[in-house]
Amino acid sequence: VYQVQREEGEASTPPHLIPPLLLWATIFFTLLGTLMWLILATDGRMIMPATRWLGYDKLSIGHVLFLCVLLEDIPQVILTFLIEDYYEKTALSNLAVVNVTISIYDSMIKLAEAYDERHDIVETGQWCKESLWAHHDVVTSILSLPLPPSATLNGPMIEITEHS
Repeated sequence: VYQVQREEGEASTPPHLIPPLLLWATIFFTLLGTLMWLILATDGRMIMPATRWLGYDKLSIGHVLFLCVLLEDIPQVILTFLIEDYYEKTALSNLAVVNVTISIYDSMIKLAEAYDERHDIVETGQWCKESLWAHHDVVTSILSLPLPPSATLNGPMIEITEHS
């Protein structure tokens, strides 16, 4: 049970748990960080359908890394300080120091890599969709495929009839 009844009748948070707002913020940024890691691990290809739908034909890996720092590492440091402040300790715990140190180190590496890869562009395929939409003529090919016996050529279209 998250809430414990005090003797005076007021609800309080047990000493080993954080307030619900901080808990939900931690869960939200953990899930957002996992999503950002998946986007980064797939070189942005995981969000290609969304970028194509929005009309972007290119995605910079440097921008993805910068977003990882903004949406993953900075909230992690802020949440660590908020949770440690909630317990009203004068100094950070050992785990908090390790967490903050690793987050800052990871942020610096990601920012350096983001600067290095700012011109590393991943194509989303929007140019291909636009090219197909703009093409209204007959498409010829250097490879000719055999037609099934039930197919008939009707101008530029091929009609296939099924036999029962």
